[in-house]
Amino acid sequence: MPTRTAGFEADLRANILSGLAIAAALGAAVWYFTGPGTTPPPQTVEADKAEVPAPKDSAKKPPAAGPPPKAAIFLPAKRIAPAAASALGNLEYRLTPDTVDRSVVSARGDTFGAMLRRAGVRAEETVPAVAALRGVYNPRTLPIGLELKVVFEAPGVGRPRFLGYRFDSSADRMVRVSRLASGAFGAKKVDKIVTEVYSRADGQIETSLFGAGVKAGVPPRIMLQMVRLFSFAVDFQRDLHGGEKFQIMYRSQKDESSRIVRHSDIVYTSLTVGGKARKLYVYEPPKGPVQYLNERGQGNRRALMKTPIDGARLTSRFGYRKHPLLGFTKLHAGVDFGARPGTPIYAAGDGTIVKIGWFGTYGRYIRIRHGSVYETAYAHMSRFRRGLRVGSRVKQGDTVGYVGSSGRSTGPHLHYEVIRNGRQVNPMKIALPSRKNLKGRELKQFLAHRKEIDARYAALGKANERQRQGSVQTVRSDAAAGCRNGVRTDPKDTRPCN
Repeated sequence: MPTRTAGFEADLRANILSGLAIAAALGAAVWYFTGPGTTPPPQTVEADKAEVPAPKDSAKKPPAAGPPPKAAIFLPAKRIAPAAASALGNLEYRLTPDTVDRSVVSARGDTFGAMLRRAGVRAEETVPAVAALRGVYNPRTLPIGLELKVVFEAPGVGRPRFLGYRFDSSADRMVRVSRLASGAFGAKKVDKIVTEVYSRADGQIETSLFGAGVKAGVPPRIMLQMVRLFSFAVDFQRDLHGGEKFQIMYRSQKDESSRIVRHSDIVYTSLTVGGKARKLYVYEPPKGPVQYLNERGQGNRRALMKTPIDGARLTSRFGYRKHPLLGFTKLHAGVDFGARPGTPIYAAGDGTIVKIGWFGTYGRYIRIRHGSVYETAYAHMSRFRRGLRVGSRVKQGDTVGYVGSSGRSTGPHLHYEVIRNGRQVNPMKIALPSRKNLKGRELKQFLAHRKEIDARYAALGKANERQRQGSVQTVRSDAAAGCRNGVRTDPKDTRPCN
């Protein structure tokens, strides 16, 4: 009996000592992680880098391949001490960078600081967050309608931590401001991943080319480009009577979310006038500006435009007429285009400004010399483009002024004149040569390029037709099955519609 008692007491003492050792170890660990004074300063870990420094001895030899460990520890993307990371041993660990975006849209007179404060950012944090833009983006150029995505940590205990913000600086680039490990903010430009896509539209003109194109789903910016392309050869007031057909294929860019971020330019377009199809193809030479050529490689751009204004209506033609204000017959030495006040007026061709200012009954007036033979004049403007003066060089299509009703005028319009060797001539009847005609090797390359464009346009037409037929087939199938817009027409029929 004494022997059994002594053995029992020895075992008891050993168990007690073992328990005390375990308790001491646990207490030391708790003191190590939470106790003051000895813990190394916390290190900020960026939310988008889900990494924790590996233990030192793990760098000596790579871990053996095998199934992942069962135990997993998830740490919030806030602060973690390096010593604590090492103490985790070979357990699997990673950060969970849960964040929340708050969207703010800029209004007139807004600032980045005001937008951040509206999103819930502390006032003392907005100053360094905006200052980080220096050298990357000028915050004074903040446009109206800019969407700011302000990023916070997911709500938890206390106020969510502000992590940064981002916004689109252009169609294919964004600016991202992030909180760094030091607590400061850094900004950088990030290129978006965009995909180029082609779109096709066909239609028939009822009242105007622009309106028919927009009705067919073509963006207004692209239709304005089409109007300008044909303005060298087509008189939109006299040549279009309704019923004319048009075709167009243009390029756009989509971002990662399949959202159209930019409509770039026209690749191919055709306008049938008087039974004749006028076709234009984009041509991008290795050197020089982009041009548009017909199917034979001849340029559409003439030395002078017939209509140096967008979306205007011809209100008065060249020739003798009864003057609406003076009451007697007088030569109208130009053409008038009625348009809204402020509509841009373009230079009809490359040239030099030889007169600008107030010119009697013409009101605000500009005259441009185009070489030694031709000049053009623009009258009754509301104002000139800023910076223009006598001697200024302008290119075809540059804005030179804006529609008004200055001088002797019955209402807002552009009075446009073409002057040849000092005498006014009818702008609608002058015949001018094309500015670019391809020859030889360059023409051969263009013709091969034209075939590729024609093939792409035809392929888009087939795809559109298949899509249309699929929509028609779906409607027919729904009707045969007793469905309309995906819903049973008979409320007692509970079968789902396909």
